[in-house]
Amino acid sequence: MFSAIARRYDLCNHLFSFGLDFYWRRKAAAITCDGPIASALDLCCGTGDMTFALAKTGQLQSITGCDIARPMLDIAAQKAEKYAAANTAMQWHCASAENTGLPAASFDRITCAFGFRNVDDLPAALKESHRLLKPGGKLCILEFFLPKRGLSRRLYLFYLCRIMPLAAGWIAGDSAPWHYLAASIHRWETVDLTAQLRQAGFHDIIIRSLTFGTVRIHLAQKGTS
Repeated sequence: MFSAIARRYDLCNHLFSFGLDFYWRRKAAAITCDGPIASALDLCCGTGDMTFALAKTGQLQSITGCDIARPMLDIAAQKAEKYAAANTAMQWHCASAENTGLPAASFDRITCAFGFRNVDDLPAALKESHRLLKPGGKLCILEFFLPKRGLSRRLYLFYLCRIMPLAAGWIAGDSAPWHYLAASIHRWETVDLTAQLRQAGFHDIIIRSLTFGTVRIHLAQKGTS
């Protein structure tokens, strides 16, 4: 599905979020890159916007973007020369978040922006992230959530379920991925991400809400031993 919409993916993201997706990624990148960092991994990187946001902090020596959809990675690689910070080495790796095939304890930081909601096996993806982090490393998850109650929830659901898929049909020629987006956010609401992070071995979990609770950042740390 994501491979089929790769060419229109960025345009739709920017339009349907009213440009707020840039702000969300900048916030996540600033929280993740809290000082000089040797290596980072951006899981479910798609066309690379989170990868580039991390690189633009100027704190990273190297970063790997990983995604299961090859057409998305191809676009990310094409964009890299224009968007990436010159002092950050970048590479791209095609694999699932549950089984990357990358060496254990390879990264100081791992991010996943709007991706873990889509994986087949979330516990496996979180355990894989824990395996890939160096001791003391941190995982930053940027993800959609539904406002808990009230008018903001009703308005958001109307936009998410009715307006956005209709507009996507006109722009991208296919509304199905955005119907899927709405359904996946509904399903995600039932996930206790904090509990799942703890079960995967993470601790010191910090949560920050953005844009009326429609987006949240979860920052979790791997133990030092």
